[in-house]
Amino acid sequence: MNYPWLKKNWQQLLSQHHRQAVHHALLFSGASGLGKRACAHAFTQLLLCDHGQGRDEACGTCQSCRWLSEGVHPDAYTITLQEKATTIKVDQIRELSDQLSQTSHRGGYQVVCLCPADTLSLAAANALLKTLEEPSGKVVFMLVTDYKDRLPITVQSRCQLQAFQMSQPDEAEHWLASQLEETQLTPSQLLRVAHGAPLLAKTLAEEGYADLQHRVLEQLIALLTRKEHPVAVTAILMKLDIVRVFDTLLMVISDLIKRAVGASSMYMVLGSEQLAQFPAVASLPISSLHSWLSACIETRASLQRHPGLNVQMALESLLIQWSAIKK
Repeated sequence: MNYPWLKKNWQQLLSQHHRQAVHHALLFSGASGLGKRACAHAFTQLLLCDHGQGRDEACGTCQSCRWLSEGVHPDAYTITLQEKATTIKVDQIRELSDQLSQTSHRGGYQVVCLCPADTLSLAAANALLKTLEEPSGKVVFMLVTDYKDRLPITVQSRCQLQAFQMSQPDEAEHWLASQLEETQLTPSQLLRVAHGAPLLAKTLAEEGYADLQHRVLEQLIALLTRKEHPVAVTAILMKLDIVRVFDTLLMVISDLIKRAVGASSMYMVLGSEQLAQFPAVASLPISSLHSWLSACIETRASLQRHPGLNVQMALESLLIQWSAIKK
């Protein structure tokens, strides 16, 4: 693994592998953007590698490694959300159980990666639980999740937890700087936006997040100065990555609150020049800022809980509140 912040996790997995004592159910848990899925894939490759025993990484050239890289290994199973689905369904787990009841094609491990594990329906979780309670042969489950607590306790109790931790800031900045060419946001700024998750920070840079951030700030300022109407701004922001838009709205209001209470800039994502573009907000009671922050949090949470909700209407309502915040 060439992610330095995962060294501890990787060494723990290698120890099990070298002792031929791999736990039958591993729960990879931690914030998004830390490399849990990459780690699960690398360990899957090592377990299935024809020359994997005693090694610290898969050879990458044997038949098993080639099959896995092509996505056709008969002993590697990936269970994830089907198209347009919001939960992993019980039929997916039942079909998996039938497949696992057969002998391994290569005479070694059968490896299942289930991601995101927190999207298991209740029926699917119960079906999986039966399989976890009665492990057979050399079957290894890797459950990957950003939200461990959304998994039933019964499923968690059958798994061995692999907790993925945030990297040290200096370590993360050094790694990120080595991965990126010149960007509009510095590695430090990107990491603050990504809440310290290096892979998410890298993705943000590659997606051109700085441009999205600039457009969101521009539209929020336009609302405060009455240069734009909430309906028009909603139409503009709906053309962007809406998840990133909501994250940016939360980031802006959080930084404005921090500035209002005199917090150090080291705890803020936005720079002083960007925050200075909101002079009218400085005179507002902090209770007004907290009210809009609460509205942002509740709106995003509602959209996550109920994917069928009208995103455009929810965003428009939020922006109407923002445009009236200084009245």
